[in-house]
Amino acid sequence: MNFQLFNFQFLLIVCKLIHWDFIENWYLKIENLLRLLSYNFAFWLDYSLSFVINNNLLLLSYHFKPFYSR
Repeated sequence: MNFQLFNFQFLLIVCKLIHWDFIENWYLKIENLLRLLSYNFAFWLDYSLSFVINNNLLLLSYHFKPFYSR
């Protein structure tokens, strides 16, 4: 399998794990995508997993915020 194709498929899996539509900062998304694509695969895998965890925590904190403070 082509290495770049595998990277792209893995990126799609990461995108599905992160709920992209709930994250408000589009610039941050694009910046992180470019950063993920520019690193080598071993570090990229580790970074992606931490990115998923951090964004899920961000989603939880957003979800449990009182409505009036949004």
